Amino acid sequence: MSEPITTCPRCRYVRQPTDAAAEWQCPKCGVAYEKVSNQPYGAPVRAHSASRHADRRGGWGKWVTLAFLVYGAYLGFTHPWRGNTRADAVAGANAEQPEVLLYATSWCPYCAKTREYFRMHHIRYTEYDIEHNAAAEKGYRRLGANGVPVVVVGDQVIHGYKPEALGNALRPWLQ
Repeated sequence: MSEPITTCPRCRYVRQPTDAAAEWQCPKCGVAYEKVSNQPYGAPVRAHSASRHADRRGGWGKWVTLAFLVYGAYLGFTHPWRGNTRADAVAGANAEQPEVLLYATSWCPYCAKTREYFRMHHIRYTEYDIEHNAAAEKGYRRLGANGVPVVVVGDQVIHGYKPEALGNALRPWLQ
């Protein structure tokens, strides 16, 4: 009869006198010694699960997903279109839109773009045609303008069609 095995050939566990497993079975990994003792010993065999391999083989996928999540969180916390930021801005401005004046002509394509901008964002404005109204032309000249459109928002004057400047001047009232 052969001598009892004290070290598991699979996991290299050294058997203790207090172990409750049968003499023919490893108390740590549960393998039957007869199944592994016939194989030549190389390096200890480690148990691997499929999910652990899947995590390693994930490549760039998990990092790309993480990057999208972080970027989405960044957008959610920093950009003005989130939540009720507009409502807070309107409440802070007492919801009273300043007077908006548009000095324009009927044939100017940039004047038409300015009108469309105001229509899209529901901005109330008063338009003065400087070619058909002498008082409008006088007010236009008083502003030192030499082209159309000219937009007056409160006490701020914007020369030309500049959506960024219009957006900054009218941000709380844009819809």
